[in-house]
Amino acid sequence: MSTTASTIMSTALLPLNLLIYLSLAYDSSVLDNMRLDLLYLSVGVVTAAVLCGLAGSLLLSRREPAFVDVARRRLNIAGNVAGLLLILLSVVFSSRGEPVWNKAPSFYVTVAAPAVAALALSTGLTSLPYLDLSRPERVAVAVECTYQNTGIATSLALSMFDASDASRAAGVPLYYGTVQLVLIATYLLICWRCDWTYAPPTDALWKVVGSSYQHVAQQQRAGGRLSRRQVGPEALREEMLSATTPRVEVMATHNDAI
Repeated sequence: MSTTASTIMSTALLPLNLLIYLSLAYDSSVLDNMRLDLLYLSVGVVTAAVLCGLAGSLLLSRREPAFVDVARRRLNIAGNVAGLLLILLSVVFSSRGEPVWNKAPSFYVTVAAPAVAALALSTGLTSLPYLDLSRPERVAVAVECTYQNTGIATSLALSMFDASDASRAAGVPLYYGTVQLVLIATYLLICWRCDWTYAPPTDALWKVVGSSYQHVAQQQRAGGRLSRRQVGPEALREEMLSATTPRVEVMATHNDAI
């Protein structure tokens, strides 16, 4: 939900931010030559996609749980495929004229700096004692602050500029997306090994990547249990086992009655 909210906000604030930046950094001729119709068209497409996703999610929530699980998995796969295709399109366009791997060193430092600063600042601010956030909550906030939807920037770069300029513009979201992917993956790996996530560091990496541990957080909220700052992975597993035992006993009694 937070990603959806930030995407909707960005569609509204992106044109305003772009106009302010261009007005301060360049003369009026740049604004006169900018295709605002293409800008609003790209923003409209993104907004429509987000609204369709919200409507589809609302309709799915009214169906049977089994159908919802299958639909979510398939839609997740479709979304990942669409994201990969957009990345490939960015690679093709950015490799023409001025490829992203043939830039000045200042380009790589400048574009990567916001991601590094966001991760460091968000981790530090969420660790302040008076916020009383658990370690997994700090990690979640840090990832949300660092990860940005580069699809909007890529769409604008490919639609608003000519071929040569589009190649240069598409290289920015492409490189930033690569930086944030590597940065967040490394950050999550370190946090997992340091026991800052709901996934126990004793679990295998393949299991952590392919499994969901949200049930741990749900059990903590539902039963007022201790957070992972206060208990270790073994204690949490014992809590999970004790929480599921009554349901197993009820099922066994029901089967015996049948």
